[in-house]
Amino acid sequence: MRKILFVILAGSGLFATQASAQDYGKVYIGLGVGKTTLKTNLDLGAPANLDFATKGQASTVHVLLGYTVNKNLSFEGGLTSTGNTKNNTSSGTSTLKTETDFRSIELVAKGTLPLGKFELFARGGAIFGDTSYEMIVEIPDPIQPAIRNANKIADNSQKTGLIVGAGAGYNFGRGAIRLQYDITKLDMKTSNIQPLFTSDDGVFTPPPGTPVSTNVDTKNPKRLMLTVSAYF
Repeated sequence: MRKILFVILAGSGLFATQASAQDYGKVYIGLGVGKTTLKTNLDLGAPANLDFATKGQASTVHVLLGYTVNKNLSFEGGLTSTGNTKNNTSSGTSTLKTETDFRSIELVAKGTLPLGKFELFARGGAIFGDTSYEMIVEIPDPIQPAIRNANKIADNSQKTGLIVGAGAGYNFGRGAIRLQYDITKLDMKTSNIQPLFTSDDGVFTPPPGTPVSTNVDTKNPKRLMLTVSAYF
């Protein structure tokens, strides 16, 4: 009799733990950390006609607020902040140094397949992205190649796009932990920026052969994140 009672109590405790981890109709908050990959293209117009392509990763912090409709459907809103991605790349004899920041706001629906304490899920929705960058293009002076003229470009771009992702999670008590991978359809493009011209000797005059406008394009950031959340 004692063994039967023990089994019943143990089973009740396990059920309570699972139920608390899947509090439907409840609010939950989460904090995630991970990496975001940013690809940025820089096109320098005539007469320089230079193209640069950069790719870098930076640490990411993600804060989310969610609501569970039922065991298969939730809605989430999130804020993401990504630190500097720094790159050095070259095109011919010219060099590009970049620092890019990325921030976003998103609203997504999350579909879940429960597997006991584990779950598989997919997410999809809208994302608003804000990217800012500072670039320095060093171009050899056509008359004195030993002098490298620096063109400083600084601006930002804001666009709305789509985000989709998938992952797996584990529920424990009134919390959960999950690993997810997200990709975006987000084309943050800025055109016709006027560079700031400098040179090694500090003269602020456009050197011969440098462009008068630029096009900068940061496309489709991707991220991998580990998130811990708690139900209320």
